[in-house]
Parts: sequence; C-alpha cells; structure tokens
Amino acid sequence: MSSHCGNRFACHNVLRLFIASTKPSIQPRRFSSTLVEHVKSQETTPKLYDYHQKLRAHVKMFKTKEAQIKAEAVLDDMKQHGVQPNHQTYLHLVMGLSWQRHRNREQNDRMESWFYEYLNLQRNKKRKRPQVKLKKILQSIAHYGHPNLKTMFIKMLDLYEHELDIECWHSVITGCINAKRYEDAEYVLELARKRKLAIPSSYHLLIRTYLSLRDQKSASRIFAFMLQDQIVADYSIYASFIQFYTSLQPNWDTFETVKRLWQALLFTAKEEIPHPMIHQLLKYFRKNFQLAVAEQIYLDLKSRKQRLNEKETVEMNKVIVGFAHWRQLPSALSLVYDLLGEGYKLDARIICRILEACIARKDREAAQRLVNILEEVQPSALNQSCYDVLKK
Repeated sequence: MSSHCGNRFACHNVLRLFIASTKPSIQPRRFSSTLVEHVKSQETTPKLYDYHQKLRAHVKMFKTKEAQIKAEAVLDDMKQHGVQPNHQTYLHLVMGLSWQRHRNREQNDRMESWFYEYLNLQRNKKRKRPQVKLKKILQSIAHYGHPNLKTMFIKMLDLYEHELDIECWHSVITGCINAKRYEDAEYVLELARKRKLAIPSSYHLLIRTYLSLRDQKSASRIFAFMLQDQIVADYSIYASFIQFYTSLQPNWDTFETVKRLWQALLFTAKEEIPHPMIHQLLKYFRKNFQLAVAEQIYLDLKSRKQRLNEKETVEMNKVIVGFAHWRQLPSALSLVYDLLGEGYKLDARIICRILEACIARKDREAAQRLVNILEEVQPSALNQSCYDVLKK
C-alpha cells in the first residue's frame, strides 16, 4: 500500500514539473514614461481641424474687436502646441477681416501680414487649382478694399501670375477703387494693358467710378486709353456716359454729345436696348424741347424692330403734344399716324390737342381726316371733347 502511494506521489511531481516547463513565459507589458506622455499629449492637444473650427466661429463675428482678439489667441495657441497653420488658416483670417467695413491701421496691417502668410503657404506644387482660392481671397478683399492692395497684388503676381484670370484683375481694381486709391487702380489697369489682358469692362470700372465722382476729364482719359489699345467700347460704357451727360445742365453742346453717344450705343447694342435707358432719353429730349431728336430715337428703335413699352408710349404722346403746342402740325400728325400704324394706343386728350392745333391753323380738313381714321382704327382714342373741337 505504501509502495503504491509513493509511486503516485512521484508521478504527480513529474507531471507538475512538466506543466511548469511547458508554460509560456509572459512578461508584464510596461510602457515607457515618454510613450505615455506622448499618448496623453495626443489626446489633449487639439488638431488642425479643431483649430479651424474655432477660427471659423470667431471669423463669423470678426466685426467685433473681441472676436479678432480671440482669433489671434487661437493662432498663438496653435503655434505653442506645435500645430502649424496652413494656407486655409490664413484664408479664413483674411476673408473674415476683409468683411469689416471700417478698419483701423493696425487691422489693415494685420490683414496684410496674414495675406502674405497665405501666399507663402499656398505655394505647394502638389496643390491643384490654386486659382480658385486666389480668386476667392481677392474677391473678398475687393468688397471694402485695402489701402495697400496694389502692393499685395504685385506680390501675388510675382508668385502666381499664370493662375490669375481677368476676373482676379478686376477684383483688385475694384478693391483699390473701394479703398479710394484711384491711382493704384489705374496702375493695376496699366499692368493689365501691358499684358494685353484688358477688356472693355476693365476700363469701364474706372470710367464708371470717375463719372460717379463727376470727374469727366479722368473718365475721358481712360476712354482714350481704350481707343488707343484698339478695344471696342461696348453698350455699357456708352450708357454710363449718357447717364452722366443727361445729368448736366442742358446746352447745345450737351445735346450734340448725347446724340452722338446714342448713335454709338445703337451701333454697339447687340440685344434690345434696356427700356429705362430709352425712357430716360425720350424724357430728357422732350423736357428740353428737342422734340425732333426724341422722334428720331423712336424711329431708330422702329428700324431695330424694338417696340416701346407703356411708359415710353406715354412719352411719345407728350412729344406729339409738344409738336402741336409749337404749331409743328406736320411733325405731330406724321408721328400720330406712324404710332397708329404700329398699333400703339393714343390718349384722347392728346388727340384733342392736335385737333385744336389744326382748327387754330384753319386746317379743318386735316382735323376731320384724323377723326375719320381714328374712328376706323382706334375709336377709344376719341371722346366727346374731340367731337366738340370739330364743331368750333
């Protein structure tokens, strides 16, 4: 019995030793303090995306000084945590500050500094279509302008000239104008002219500006540059000059200038001439007793197969009254018959005035002929007052 128990005990010890010898040797995993600190820092340090989210929130409120200070703090925090701002960071900042209407010198300097940072970071050969972002930032700055935009643009031109289309140039000219830096705007236009990039609207930006400032001399100088560059002026340029000259004190020279501008406008207008322009010219010449010119405008439109609208038809009725008042019956009657033939509605009061003029000139036959035609073509243009005139 004792021999059997001894054998069992010996076997048990052998088995335990075998299991111990085959058990894998697993060492407890220990992290170095450096690795632990790195992981913790990764968990607590915001990423670039997080910073951009914060910046966007502040940029939306950039009209307040507090939001600008907070944005500066975010930028400093990025640098302190080793997160390098990229081109998108400065794009947010520049565009945000560009929408502030009234900026002081410090803010303009800050905006210019951010702009240069953006240009430097944008220079990545792997980045596709940089033109989109360049155009976007220029359009944003153009809204209220910047006093040093010319210099900023020249820097951009040095780096990305082949990425800038004419819309980018126009944004810079507009920005200089909005900053009241008119000489800078002309300088940028001159650069575009030298590169054969300028188109009619390039010149028009400055022409329209100078005319709004009542500086006809400067506007004409820009117009002369356009002709010198053999650029054909379009409708909008002539329309701007017409708007200007019709606002001046009327005199014979002004009338002649507006007439020439009207002919140039007819030549360049490829589509229908806008009705507000037509109404303005008809009213201008009618009020200044240039009735024959107003009639010619109507005939010019007729030759283009462009019809008058209701307001313009009313003006032509007044032109007829003007002819009748000045006893220019042939012109008045000719215009009446022409308008009737084109299907325009005539006012009964206008017809009465013409009939009165005919009777005053003892031309009852002409008066009766007009009534007979109206009875057939447009009875609504006759009322009882018209028939009463014939009885006189």
